Amino acid sequence: MNTSTIKFYSLLVLLYFSDMVLLLSNIWSSLKVTSSPVFLGVTLSVGSALPFLLRRLKFMKIKKFIDISELYKRRVIIYSILFVSSVLNYSDTKFGFIITSLSIGYLSLITLSTLESSNSKLVLDNHISSYSASRIMQTLVQIGSFFGALTSGYFLTKINYNQFITCLCIFDIVVSLFGNLLYTEKKDHFTQDDSEVIEEEDVIISKKLKYLSIAIGLIGLHICAFNTLTPVLFQNVKNLSANYYGTCSGVAGVGAFLAAFINIKKFNFLLPSLILSVADIIFTQTNIPLLAVLVCFFIGFSINTIRINIRKEIIDETTTKIEADSVSKYSATIYTFSQSIGPLAFGLLTSNILLGVNSSVYLFPVVGSSIFIFIFFMQRGINQKCQKTQS
Repeated sequence: MNTSTIKFYSLLVLLYFSDMVLLLSNIWSSLKVTSSPVFLGVTLSVGSALPFLLRRLKFMKIKKFIDISELYKRRVIIYSILFVSSVLNYSDTKFGFIITSLSIGYLSLITLSTLESSNSKLVLDNHISSYSASRIMQTLVQIGSFFGALTSGYFLTKINYNQFITCLCIFDIVVSLFGNLLYTEKKDHFTQDDSEVIEEEDVIISKKLKYLSIAIGLIGLHICAFNTLTPVLFQNVKNLSANYYGTCSGVAGVGAFLAAFINIKKFNFLLPSLILSVADIIFTQTNIPLLAVLVCFFIGFSINTIRINIRKEIIDETTTKIEADSVSKYSATIYTFSQSIGPLAFGLLTSNILLGVNSSVYLFPVVGSSIFIFIFFMQRGINQKCQKTQS
């Protein structure tokens, strides 16, 4: 691994740490302050959907693909806005939660597509294998997410929410300024060369890549189901604390972390999706807290095993940097869509208007089962196509 590769992966883990802290603390505090699953769902959905829609409708001047340096500049701006909001004690108001949700949605959109594209370019430039790239990236994402989950769960019970967000913003601004300093005016495989810019319509994405991208979207739906339904389940059904929420998220992160190191043949898609379905059922149905924590490990392990193998398949299927950009944008679009529609749907379904908070016990396993069903038919279709090609 060269210096640029190490630098890329080292900073990646810090980005996901601060984003996870921001996400979980905003979700938990929003529901705690408003006591409204609908408000939580709407803010999360708007936060994910609005930046994406504005870009698609060209109301925001956003490049199709941005390089690492530009990513850090935008993160400084976003976290500076959140810093001002927290200093003025607006972060724990409805207005503050909406601003934070919008920021999270925009950060997710630009960070995911930029880092996925840069990771693929490392492989195309022969700096790292697709196997290593997919596993190293997901390992570091989970390390950042794990410590982010524990940090948010712990400090939400110890200090004022506005003070907590202020400290987080200072941390990410410092990290982003340092990252921008490292990448400014440095042309390498992470920067978008003007000669490589091509219209999106000129790149044809294969059906296999589209199916894999949809699977990424379903994983995103499962993640937002966990983020939206677990606080409802813990606060309104099982009467558990933010610390417990952070612990469950952290244990899921440990499972996801170990998935990056364990490579079992034939344990790529179907079997982990089956385990995920079973773990989801146990997590919501059990009244034993320690058992719920334990199955979170299997939820994290299974979902990350699926995601790692999907990412490897996507990287192996791409042949040029332009295609890597297009596929990353396509998968990020589907992922963002699922993150947009999911919280709104779950928030409405768990409201008193429709099914009520107790429905969270049954809604979460439905998502895991949907992943299993989709992967079953996806693999079946891919295998049939391979058999026809060979014959």
